Amino acid sequence: MHRSVRLSILALVALVIAAVAALPLMVSTERVRTGIIHKAIQLTGRQVSIAGKPRISFSPFLGIEVGNIIVEGSGTDKQPFAEIEKLRARIEVLPLLAGSIRLADFTLLRPVFHIARDANGRANWAFPDAPFSRLVRQAQQIRKDAGAGSKPDFSPLEVMQPGSFRIVDGVVQLDNGEGGLVEKLTNVNATLDWPTTATAASLLGNAVWRGEVFKFDLSAASPLQMLAGSASKTSIKVDSAALGFSFVGDANMLAGFHLTGPAKFSTPSVNRLVALAGAIEGTVSNLGAFSAEGVLNATPTQIQMSDAAIAIDNNRCKGIFQIARNDNNRLQASATLAFSDLDLTPYLGIAEQQERAGDNALSVSGLLAVFDADLRISAERALLGSFEARDLAGALSVRNSELAFDVGNSTVMGGSLTGKIMLAASQGKTILTTEGALNGVSMPDVSRYLAIPGFSFTGKANAKFQSSSTGSGLQELRDNVKATLDLSGQDGSVEGIDFSAMRKVLAAKSATAGEPVLSGKSAYSRMSGRIAISGRTAWFRELTFKGSDTLAGIYGRAELGSGGLAIRARLSPVEGASDRDAYALAFIGGTIKAPLVMRDPAISRNGQKQDQDRTGTGTGTGTGTGINPL
Repeated sequence: MHRSVRLSILALVALVIAAVAALPLMVSTERVRTGIIHKAIQLTGRQVSIAGKPRISFSPFLGIEVGNIIVEGSGTDKQPFAEIEKLRARIEVLPLLAGSIRLADFTLLRPVFHIARDANGRANWAFPDAPFSRLVRQAQQIRKDAGAGSKPDFSPLEVMQPGSFRIVDGVVQLDNGEGGLVEKLTNVNATLDWPTTATAASLLGNAVWRGEVFKFDLSAASPLQMLAGSASKTSIKVDSAALGFSFVGDANMLAGFHLTGPAKFSTPSVNRLVALAGAIEGTVSNLGAFSAEGVLNATPTQIQMSDAAIAIDNNRCKGIFQIARNDNNRLQASATLAFSDLDLTPYLGIAEQQERAGDNALSVSGLLAVFDADLRISAERALLGSFEARDLAGALSVRNSELAFDVGNSTVMGGSLTGKIMLAASQGKTILTTEGALNGVSMPDVSRYLAIPGFSFTGKANAKFQSSSTGSGLQELRDNVKATLDLSGQDGSVEGIDFSAMRKVLAAKSATAGEPVLSGKSAYSRMSGRIAISGRTAWFRELTFKGSDTLAGIYGRAELGSGGLAIRARLSPVEGASDRDAYALAFIGGTIKAPLVMRDPAISRNGQKQDQDRTGTGTGTGTGTGINPL
């Protein structure tokens, strides 16, 4: 290498070193201040005040640091839009060598943002005077001029450079002047990267809201087009211990923020999520995990998911649901859900555990005050303990703090069940009422459900029922229940008692006739009667079984808690019976598991009593005088 070439290279290197060494001398603190203000005005259109003096730094790059920056609020809003403790930015070298200051890669240390909407609905995050906002309005006009069905051409627009912004340990305070709601996000650490208005943008970071750490990752392929009202491919991912949400689809802001596309939402605990939302204090639900995956159509006031696959604990269904908020800030839910299996048994068990632990398992009724609902529910099979319903179709509605579940159709024990369950809350107590009808149920199925030792039934039966109860807990609801059950049936039998044989034994004058026993079988052509329940006692009223030669009338009570029995059976011959004068009274005591039958004690006290009661009762319903129904 020639000596002259080496000298030229050395001179060039020396020149570069000298230029770099002189860079700080080329940076005017006033020009830096102006650059910061220009950037803020470009994006917000707001006035900016800087109390601190810019300081030049070399590590990790040539940059500046300035403190105490305030971005003013809007209009009459005296509260600043942003207060920034420190701002750092990188100074681009090439423009600096050309004599200009260009800042990039902004870092905001411990900023506080005040996001507010006043009582008139005006938002302080709208920046109508900013050059960036004018660019958005131009893009909106291009979209409007293109017309429906045409693709707008945004290429003539000016290309701005929003840049990269990093927030470290920030706070975002949200103040809704309309509803009085004040929220705060703390420990905000995030990076917004939007190189130019013609490129994609992303926002990545985390924050703390109501004690939960949320991680978020958002990106938009065409954010300027999205702000103008055209669709932009967008992805959103939010994760926390309380919930997870992911979305990949289209977003636009034609009439407010609007998302359409595949999405998934999940929470490990509905109770935790409701508590996080602040809808109601305390334990509000026995539901555990919940997830929904489908096609999302969402705005700030309405969320709809169609073609949804939904899991509620181990219950899975498909359908469509919608959640909206009305003008009174009240949630409204509607859905059509189809289950294969719907097992409610675990929730009853959890409710009982809460009751034993001293918690109010019925506090869920407090939710009725904050939302309305209209749900259509179907299930191939629904379970509640040993109770099973098939082909269930019903409607659940919540209106005016009252819940009603109408069963339009279901198959229960081989028959059909229709009815209604109603739930309301009043003065700290829960009011529960039911009404309905069972038609054509299989008595063998009823026998298996009741599981009374030594007794079973055949044939089919019908029943009409109604009940009501009020209580502050499950136990109190059980203790206060009042219900009636009207029964009817025909062509069946009772296994475990022979009314005809018992009548003949009790009516016999001979001492060798023996004592009555609970055994055998009684066929009947007609069965009817009423069972009334009050608390833990079931009362039998006019429960009759008409057989070929005996009409049995059952009166008395059964204690549902202890199982104790105090029942009288009036046994009369039917018209045409060979022993038309063989009337009898029996007493059934003991317990449901170990019943005892004997001659009615009233007969022992008055041997003529049964003769006095025979008149006019041979073909009646067994409701003549002289029988104490207890």
